[in-house]
Amino acid sequence: MDTTVPILIDDVKKYPRFAMSRCTYFSIEACDPAPNWFLGLEGDNMPFYLTGLNGVITSYNSNLEEFNSSSLIEDVFNRIDQTENLIIDINDIWMPNSMLNKLEIGNVYRVSIPLFTLALYFRNGEISKDQFEELSKGMSNQVRFSSEETHAFSRWSENQIDQAREYYENNQERALKYDDERGENV
Repeated sequence: MDTTVPILIDDVKKYPRFAMSRCTYFSIEACDPAPNWFLGLEGDNMPFYLTGLNGVITSYNSNLEEFNSSSLIEDVFNRIDQTENLIIDINDIWMPNSMLNKLEIGNVYRVSIPLFTLALYFRNGEISKDQFEELSKGMSNQVRFSSEETHAFSRWSENQIDQAREYYENNQERALKYDDERGENV
């Protein structure tokens, strides 16, 4: 496969008429217009004024196709977070369960751009479920389980939870207070 998108199983539906898994992916979005951006076209950098951006994160860099460690994931997120006007967003698509051979929440798959695009069309209501299933028939070779990335994203998630707990424990004075008698936040 050429360029692929890492997707993480978030939820599995096994209904007779809807046997699909919701999968998440990470994207980069621009919050505000920003000057001084460059677009590389045929070896030339063309300056432009960024007024909107939504891009899917496919890899750590052009030399490394997969996120083979939690530190690479953390590094990408930190670099994007430190770039003015850019944020990381989590989005989702649906994939037929028949294309995913290990239906466990947290498993990571690599999906080809053509198949990912079909899933986006379905997610955005541009094609029906039946159209998506029909068009994706025969594309099972365009999705593959990524054991190394499953492990890396699992470790990264655990690290995020640990960091959040540590932050909470060190900043309890900033937490919302709850009045048990009144049943509300104070």
